[in-house]
Amino acid sequence: MCSHFAGAESITNYKRIKDQFNRFKKTERTVDDFDWMTPVKHLASSSAAIRYPNSQMDLVRIGILQYGFFPTQEILVHHLTKRKGNLDGLQRVLSWKTRVMDIKDVKAGEFIGYGTSYFTNRQTKLALLPIGYSSGYSRSLGNQGKVLIKGVRYDVIGTVSMSMLTVDITSSQGIERGDEVVLIGHQGSSEISVASFSDYSNLINYELLTRLPQDIPRIIVD
Repeated sequence: MCSHFAGAESITNYKRIKDQFNRFKKTERTVDDFDWMTPVKHLASSSAAIRYPNSQMDLVRIGILQYGFFPTQEILVHHLTKRKGNLDGLQRVLSWKTRVMDIKDVKAGEFIGYGTSYFTNRQTKLALLPIGYSSGYSRSLGNQGKVLIKGVRYDVIGTVSMSMLTVDITSSQGIERGDEVVLIGHQGSSEISVASFSDYSNLINYELLTRLPQDIPRIIVD
């Protein structure tokens, strides 16, 4: 016996959630009157499990929490307020990485990538990465995305194409083909979180995580 809350992640839906919960409890009492029926009951999603703990029944449908991410910033703030601390208590279980495909030196006065969204006003060193919007890296991240190489944050420049993006590594020393690039995750003491990545691309956590195509190799580590 189950239902799914229509918007437990936002306090603006409080009245609707409360009414839905009361309807569920009324139905639960009706079902309980039948001795021969012993259903397993579940109602709470990730958001509801945190914001409405009394909705936790026989089972809880933990979705995005099991990947170490809060459904929304609002739920994170609610959680931290209840804990009276600044640690969210979740461990991120996902990182997204690629490698430098090629390195190019471009003189001043050149456009980078499709169109005219980025113009070099100095001699520029570029790292080309085999990632694009077909891989789930949003086209909106052109000229505002960030990546980590050797623990240093570098800017994505130019328009993100279908299967490639360009990074300005002019200030770098020693970056070579094959070097690891972190799109989401840790490298050294630096991090690009899903939340910060989502802020750049204007995507919610769910949308970003489900955009990652199935053909991207998954590597499971301890």
